[in-house]
Amino acid sequence: KLYFEIMTVKKDDLTIQSQDLIEEDYVPSETERKRVVVYYFLVGILFALSNNHLSKYEYYHLKQAIGWWIVFFLVFVTSLLVIWVPLIRVIPWLAQIVLVGIWVFFVKQAWDGKYTLNVNGQEKVPLPIFAALGNWLLELFDKKFEVKD
Repeated sequence: KLYFEIMTVKKDDLTIQSQDLIEEDYVPSETERKRVVVYYFLVGILFALSNNHLSKYEYYHLKQAIGWWIVFFLVFVTSLLVIWVPLIRVIPWLAQIVLVGIWVFFVKQAWDGKYTLNVNGQEKVPLPIFAALGNWLLELFDKKFEVKD
């Protein structure tokens, strides 16, 4: 079962909430959707970091993509260390397969212009831990974006 939650992220004095996007019924343009899909590839994050102006939709998916890559690399490094242990060598590789499935899910949502799932009649943000990790890394390196409405 996936863990769902509405996530609030502090950005300077501005509070950016995924709830705002839900309430606005924000529909991203085709250009935004294409850019966001590229963010899920490692090179796309580099492109995004060179741009200081992002929409709320792009900013949310950038944080989610960064969080996914953090988890991916942590699991990958763990896999390299554990591969020599005979009884548990398969577990990290299964985790990698699950992460690739999550990545496909995120890319599909970005391509479709979505950022939420309908759960019991309510719009919820799926797997908010990834966006929270991405936000943590951006704050750690003090990367600021001008987030436009």
